[in-house]
Amino acid sequence: MMSLNMHSPKTTLFTTEKTKWSGKTDYSRREYIAHHPVDNAKLTSAYLQCIKNKGSAESNGEIVGTSLVTATPAASTLSNIPFIGWVASAFAVKKAGQIGKDIGGDFVDC
Repeated sequence: MMSLNMHSPKTTLFTTEKTKWSGKTDYSRREYIAHHPVDNAKLTSAYLQCIKNKGSAESNGEIVGTSLVTATPAASTLSNIPFIGWVASAFAVKKAGQIGKDIGGDFVDC
């Protein structure tokens, strides 16, 4: 188990090198960015409530976005396209859900 102190500069960035028997070297770089929301990383109840509200708004927006595409003739029209209809319909539903999620998240101002 690896434990990290996210506020220590020594653990927020590290790079490893591994040389294989074939002479090639693999490099891996991991970065951990410390998150300071308010008042030097003190999570207030208002900030936690804002995070919950934003998540709720995003999920509701995603539901509304996917519902709009599936309730209208758009999804059935796309699914009738030969060979690629099922892909086009799934893409439209996913894209509408993402747009709805973005719009729903914009309603909550943190």
